[in-house]
Amino acid sequence: MMQMKTVSKHTRTCKSTSKSGCRTCKLRKVKCDEGFPVCLRCQTAGRVCEGYGIWGGGNGVHEERQPPAGSGTGSPASTTTLATRPAAGLALWLSSSDEREHLDWFRYRTATKLPGSFRSGFWSILLLQAGFSEPAVLHAIIALSSVQKGGILQIKPQNEGRAVPDEQERFILRHYVKAIRSLHPHFQARDQAAFRVALISCIVFVSLDFLRGHFTTGLVHLQNGLRLLEEAQEILTSTREPFCLHPGRESVNDWIIETFTRLHLQVQLFRQPHHQPCFLFDPVFSSAPVRSFHSLKAAWHELDWLFNAIFHLSRQAHVCERAKTSSQPLYDHRHGVEIGLLRWLRAYEVFMETLPDDLSLEEQRGYRIIGVYHTLATIMVAVCLCPGDEEAFDAHTDLFIHLLSQLEEIRALAEEVFVAPPGHLIYMAGSIVDMGCLAPLYYTAIKCRVHHVRLKAIRQLESTFHREGIWDAKITARVARKVVKIEERGFYDGTCVPDVAMADKSLSVIDLCEQEHSMPRLPGSYRLRDAEMVLAGDPTDRVLLYCTLRQGDADRRVPIAQYHLASQRWVDLVGP
Repeated sequence: MMQMKTVSKHTRTCKSTSKSGCRTCKLRKVKCDEGFPVCLRCQTAGRVCEGYGIWGGGNGVHEERQPPAGSGTGSPASTTTLATRPAAGLALWLSSSDEREHLDWFRYRTATKLPGSFRSGFWSILLLQAGFSEPAVLHAIIALSSVQKGGILQIKPQNEGRAVPDEQERFILRHYVKAIRSLHPHFQARDQAAFRVALISCIVFVSLDFLRGHFTTGLVHLQNGLRLLEEAQEILTSTREPFCLHPGRESVNDWIIETFTRLHLQVQLFRQPHHQPCFLFDPVFSSAPVRSFHSLKAAWHELDWLFNAIFHLSRQAHVCERAKTSSQPLYDHRHGVEIGLLRWLRAYEVFMETLPDDLSLEEQRGYRIIGVYHTLATIMVAVCLCPGDEEAFDAHTDLFIHLLSQLEEIRALAEEVFVAPPGHLIYMAGSIVDMGCLAPLYYTAIKCRVHHVRLKAIRQLESTFHREGIWDAKITARVARKVVKIEERGFYDGTCVPDVAMADKSLSVIDLCEQEHSMPRLPGSYRLRDAEMVLAGDPTDRVLLYCTLRQGDADRRVPIAQYHLASQRWVDLVGP
């Protein structure tokens, strides 16, 4: 501490302060060379240059620094800057006023909206810095900006039913192609900077294609990005320690890994029950005690590991079922995950008590949404060793009701009023690429067989029209309602059931608890086993509803219905 004071005093007497420089130099009270978009002083010191007002996004955390050359400490993984080329070529890369307008739109609208309730250095700092130093990233974010801007300002289908792309689509594709071409030299270089540029661009491609409704291409980009990240781990880290997220520090590597981690979790929740492993997570979960969380990022980091432990258990349970072997050894593993979830909840409750009272509505939403996902994980771990047993969910109706109550509290914090766009178009102004409410609502609608509860979840899905990464609210609501229609076919005939409006407006969560046992339980023979929606076409024009059916002596995964987005109609393919 005394040494820190001495250095600070020396700085004040020997160095002039910066009044017009970047935020980082102002905080350090050193002279800034005012390089654009990142200053040379910050690059040389290995610090995050938070720019000149709009570039930083308010993230002033710098737990990790890159030591000066020759200091004998640190590693390439610790750097928090990415600039590999001077920004002087920006005027050459952006040749029109339209391109510069899209870049401005990205600064003020896209980069602040797409992360949703969770602020990340990837969106607020890294992406802009990389875009101003690498043409591949720059063209990718201009294409992404055009998708969002066009969706907000133009309420019309994008290239729907047309063989020739419209002007906006051509603009998007032009920059999309330029971004891919600009990546070719990086694939040949295969050094640290090249891998980072490729990974950052890949995240933008995933976000862009998910927003456009090109979900198949977006999934391909995500899988390629995860493979590239696995391949790059030896280059991006100088040690042999596992390549994973460190929630207590801010660095380029951590921002990239964090974003891939969240996209992976989002997609795995969409693909259930057919989860895919990810090298970022050790399949053997360690139930070490969670003492406390110092940030929302740390809480998500721990919950990511718990979710992936649940996915691993589910995969192993399906393997045991197919091989007709005992799954008893998995129960100890599940017990460890359950303990981990309980410890997480205690740490989360303590963390919530320390939050200030003046949080914005968006910040409050972020802290509450993660609690919803903990409830979802608690249900999933309880049934993960019961593959194909749809009646196992009946023991957890209280958790489904609690989940809906959490979502109602979040809904009350909404600042925006959603306006239904025509047809199957989405509400782009409310769309994000991070975690939101759609996945828990869909899970409740198809897995909770209490009529009042699942109807309440469906009505919440039908009241919104945005996207959350791969999750499309309109598609999700259509599939959930189709599942309920198939499962409850004629079972409640002659029974007094609430209509759609009643389930949405008149029945509170307390009413749901009271009426849980007022209706007969849906028999197991009526239920779809392992219902799954599959998005087809690129852009998506059809949705296939799959389930597992017993055919002869074997279980087979077959499509039972198909939804056409253009006509907004279902076609039954086979009876359940």
